[in-house]
Amino acid sequence: MIKTIALVIQSGTLGNGQLCITLSAEPLVGMLKLKPGDLHPTLLDISVPIIIRRRGAEMKIIAGEQHPTPDKTLLQALRNAHAWIGEMKSGTSIREVATKASISESYVTRILPLAFLSPRIQNVILSGTQPVELTLETLVCTTLPLDWSAQERLLGWPEFPSP
Repeated sequence: MIKTIALVIQSGTLGNGQLCITLSAEPLVGMLKLKPGDLHPTLLDISVPIIIRRRGAEMKIIAGEQHPTPDKTLLQALRNAHAWIGEMKSGTSIREVATKASISESYVTRILPLAFLSPRIQNVILSGTQPVELTLETLVCTTLPLDWSAQERLLGWPEFPSP
């Protein structure tokens, strides 16, 4: 499928908040089984606004309408944090939690603070509407204050959509 699509792309540019793609008419007409005159030339130039966001070490291009996309890694870490806190409230030690989950104690201690994220931040994570740059790596590498408002400011709450 990707090889087939690549055949119809003549050129593309990325910059100044725009993604522009020019399609090649001949392969497209053949692929769609159309007559050459059936394809209007304006359909060959596609231009969409984009936003480029840093996501850890990578860059992510955001184009078109955004749909909630839950981050599976972040969701699992949030679930683990709550489960592990529950176990610890019952008297289980960090070492026992780590042994039971077959992971390091260090990992457990990095994930536990997620259970204390503000409810608004947890809700956007659960709904998949968190900013693209809010990753598990960002959360575990940030010293999070206990105050929920301070957490939200630190993590750029104005950019957080309402869940």
